[in-house]
Amino acid sequence: DSKNYSCSYDALFTILYNIWIQTPTDFYTRIAMRNPFMTHLENLFREMKNNLISPEDARNIIRPSIHNHNPDYFPWGKKGVNMVHLSELFFKIRAKTIVYKYFKCTSCSSNYTETSNSFLFVQLHEFEGTSTQKWFNFLTKNNPSSQMCNNCNQNMMAYMKFSRLPALLALDIYAQNTSISHKLNVKIWDEPKTLRLAGIIYFGKAHFTARIVDKNEEVWWHDGMKTQNKCKNEGNLHNITPHKLKNLKGRKACLVIYEACTK
Repeated sequence: DSKNYSCSYDALFTILYNIWIQTPTDFYTRIAMRNPFMTHLENLFREMKNNLISPEDARNIIRPSIHNHNPDYFPWGKKGVNMVHLSELFFKIRAKTIVYKYFKCTSCSSNYTETSNSFLFVQLHEFEGTSTQKWFNFLTKNNPSSQMCNNCNQNMMAYMKFSRLPALLALDIYAQNTSISHKLNVKIWDEPKTLRLAGIIYFGKAHFTARIVDKNEEVWWHDGMKTQNKCKNEGNLHNITPHKLKNLKGRKACLVIYEACTK
């Protein structure tokens, strides 16, 4: 939409539609049921599948409620949207803990626990991981954090544990020199689990584009300005080099989305 810039919505919604259309029942029970924006979007996806509305119609129907939720973050007109703000809106669920974050002081042994109900994890400026898998390992192991102890003002150690396998997981990697792993392996209460790469959003030249990865590991390029509401096949994921995966036609990966592997 050249009047009301829409590329951030186009990129995110195209990835989510591909996830939904492959597992529509699981999508509701695992993701949409506890997020009103995701529930609304899923209803629009169903209408798209039945050819009742176009992808552009779906985007334009949901945008007013997103704008009304926070006009400063989601403005009309020729203004951009922060992808982290948009992702937070769709990846946060109500009344359900996704992850526990444990903090312990290195000096006085004070400790406390935080909980999070978001599938989104934002960048860690102090960590330059060589891959998203290594960044994920960093998050789930005991490592120095930026948090300071309230008792002695010393740095605290931190690690996190998932309450269950997250249905989706989004990593904000724009400020990091991080390669994109095809899968994320994680232990949930000592049981190994896997999440697969489902999509990548790229940013540059004041524009968002996306790559979609389907369950057959075929990669599809989407750019609302060029491919419009279609996606162009780029071949198999394993034939795309790590450097090419991090970059797309002069734009840099900013958000990586993984989906839980289900039977």
